[in-house]
Amino acid sequence: IIVTSSVAAVRNTNHDETHHYSEKDFNVTATLKTESYPFSKIQAEMKAHELIKNQKGNVELAIINPSFVLGPPIGNSLNKSTSLSTVAGYLGGTWKVLPLQFGCVDIQNVVDAHIAASKVKLAKDSKDNRFIISHEVPLPHLEMCKILKKHFPKYNVPLTMNKKMNRVYLLDNTKAKTVLGIKFIPIETTLKNMGESLIKKGLVEKIE
Repeated sequence: IIVTSSVAAVRNTNHDETHHYSEKDFNVTATLKTESYPFSKIQAEMKAHELIKNQKGNVELAIINPSFVLGPPIGNSLNKSTSLSTVAGYLGGTWKVLPLQFGCVDIQNVVDAHIAASKVKLAKDSKDNRFIISHEVPLPHLEMCKILKKHFPKYNVPLTMNKKMNRVYLLDNTKAKTVLGIKFIPIETTLKNMGESLIKKGLVEKIE
């Protein structure tokens, strides 16, 4: 069984910026009222572990914890996707740079992680089968915009930010690389492919 969770279930506000988050970290600060999304993810993980304990036979569980997932859309709609809306907003010049920075990952790496987790030998304790799927160092949105501007120079991508950046957090992706064999796609490549797809599908107006 493979459960798609999130790094939101890993990181929390109890650590300073020097902490290197790993699969051994659990979000213990989120509540239904304060942070419903990470709270739902950690609750889903806990329930999955509970269900596995009650299963008979050789049933294995892996938890995939991706960060901010980027990549070309499958359909022809932004479909309320935060990542698609973000890149489309920057590329189309309708968004200002957000004072954010967080781990990012290519959608293909997330797909590969799910496939690999279904094939490799997993640990006996399901809690040892969490996998952070993300680049280690967070990507500031300002840097994201600079990458988009580099590859799409004719587009009105915002390049200034007047607010203080959010706190940094580092993610240890060692297990994803050593156990699942994930080779992380450079985010610059991901953003280039994503931008080209958004334009081709008409989700961002083409500029000749």
